[in-house]
Amino acid sequence: MMQENSMDGDNSETGSDYINGAYEYWDDALDSRIDLIGNAPPAQQYSGVITSSIQALDKEKQVLQDAIDIINRRCSSEEQALREVLRTIHEHRACEKRVIDSSIATIHYHRNALIPMARLPPEIMSRIFVFHAQLERKWLKAVLTSTRVCKRWRQIGLSCPELWSHIDYEDCRSVAWMDTIIKRSRSVPLSLVINGRADVGSGKMALVANNLHRFKSFDLQIWNANTDRLLEALNKPVPLLRRLQI
Repeated sequence: MMQENSMDGDNSETGSDYINGAYEYWDDALDSRIDLIGNAPPAQQYSGVITSSIQALDKEKQVLQDAIDIINRRCSSEEQALREVLRTIHEHRACEKRVIDSSIATIHYHRNALIPMARLPPEIMSRIFVFHAQLERKWLKAVLTSTRVCKRWRQIGLSCPELWSHIDYEDCRSVAWMDTIIKRSRSVPLSLVINGRADVGSGKMALVANNLHRFKSFDLQIWNANTDRLLEALNKPVPLLRRLQI
């Protein structure tokens, strides 16, 4: 029993020594950290290091920005050169297209010249165009159809004033178009058709009034609302008038 008590006492002393040693170790570690903090360089040294680092970064940033500017200038120059190349290509393509279209038109012209109808004299062709227009309900539409078949037919149609002597007020889309028709009719007498839906107060009526001395025929289909304005516009001498239908 005495030996057991002795062993217990030895173990108790050994445990106390271990704990005391641990406390001493942490005390020494804490003292060393306090000394490290106490011996740290002053804040001015850290400020200088940070300032120099920022200056170095600014220099690197400027170098990178200069490189980016150079790259952008080169890209802009290359883009401009590419645009010039594309513009030149488009111009060449447009020129080639015009040449091809002209060649095709020439081929069609010579091909059309070989058909029997193309051998008819222009005087006969123009009379055929006039007869065709007289048979159609819309005179101007028939004329435009005939003159858009080929180059020769257009030339014949434009050289025939009688084709352009019939003016349908509604079919003339604008004052300029009506003026063109009157000019193509040259000096031949004119015929005028006005239906009830026509706006007789427009500039086209002023053009008709300025050429009343050339009209030989009036076909007027008017509403009561337009009667006064129409009669006012036509209140001028019409020396060539041979036919009046209201």
